[in-house]
Amino acid sequence: MPLLTIHHKTEYRYTHPVAFGEHRIMLRPRDGHDLRVLKGQLEITPEPMSLRWIHDVFGNSVAIATFDERAKTLSFTSTATIDHNPADPFALTPDDPAYFYPFFYDGEEILDLREFIAPQYGDPVASFPHGRGIFSTRKGRRRRSIS
Repeated sequence: MPLLTIHHKTEYRYTHPVAFGEHRIMLRPRDGHDLRVLKGQLEITPEPMSLRWIHDVFGNSVAIATFDERAKTLSFTSTATIDHNPADPFALTPDDPAYFYPFFYDGEEILDLREFIAPQYGDPVASFPHGRGIFSTRKGRRRRSIS
């Protein structure tokens, strides 16, 4: 269980005192299956008039700070202690069928998997290796996925 401490500081300096608008601060690591935030601290100078925390649509912690005074500097200092437990590495070898991409499916498999391998979003630049939505079969024929 390796414990890590992350220390981050951002500081802005101005020639004359300035007024600050609302700031969105994203410095807290996101908890996951292999990472837990054990302790977190956020220091802001000058002290904000209000500070509230929300989660964005991706699950990130976002601090929203508003200020009521002018200052020549603005700094954000974040310290987080995390417990990082990465999964054991999973290395494929060339003798594993999943090693090669695109994956090869026989006729029965492709019928069962078509709902899961159909593109969910448009791909205007056709970034798939054999063109958009085309999957190879073991016999070397190409089939277009059903959308």
